[in-house]
Amino acid sequence: MASVREIGKMKAGTLRLRLESLRITVTTDEQQRQTRIAALSGYRSTLKDIISSYPPLISGPAERELYQAVAGDAQNYFKLLDELEPLLRSGDNVAAITLINTRVSPTTNSLQEKMDKLSDFNDEGAKRAGQQASSIYSSGVTLVTSLLAVTVVLTVVLAAVLTRSITSPLSEALAVAERIAGSDLSQEIGVSGRDEAGRLLAALAKMQTNLRETIAHIADSSTQLASASEEMTAVTEDASRGLVR
Repeated sequence: MASVREIGKMKAGTLRLRLESLRITVTTDEQQRQTRIAALSGYRSTLKDIISSYPPLISGPAERELYQAVAGDAQNYFKLLDELEPLLRSGDNVAAITLINTRVSPTTNSLQEKMDKLSDFNDEGAKRAGQQASSIYSSGVTLVTSLLAVTVVLTVVLAAVLTRSITSPLSEALAVAERIAGSDLSQEIGVSGRDEAGRLLAALAKMQTNLRETIAHIADSSTQLASASEEMTAVTEDASRGLVR
């Protein structure tokens, strides 16, 4: 997280200022001493910039309160540095060390504690965010797994329904064809649907109707032929009797 990284920079900047202040008091080489004193303003400016750039990262009132405590101690620290730097420049190490021990160190210790609290708060936030992300991931996996299971079940059900919608009419058409082949034209054929199986049943129904009509015509023709044959037989017998007389 960006906030954790910035707090780390705050801690490093504060520690750098504290160490450099102490080094100056024990440095005997005047050139090195002046160089380190000159560098203090740069370290100080860097720490100020880091602290002032933190507010956009604040996520809520609790974090803002912790940040304001850090900023308040930082301002006190900078004021003490305003008192410390002239002593260091003048070489008054005794007064500088006294100021560091009596006022600067307690202030920086307090600042460090408040930075730790702000850091702990962000660590807890990161932990909660991780747990939330893990929970969301687990929920997502469960949801996807459930959807896949439902999809598989629906696919199987739809496949079964589709298969039955195809095989059932075909089985019915086969039974009708076998009944017709067995010379049974007495049962009506029910036609449902307009798909290929329905059209097949309709064709079988029409074929059965045509067969019935054809057989009926043949039966009528046979009856007519039988009547004509009887009439011819009667005429022949009459003619034979006439010839005998």
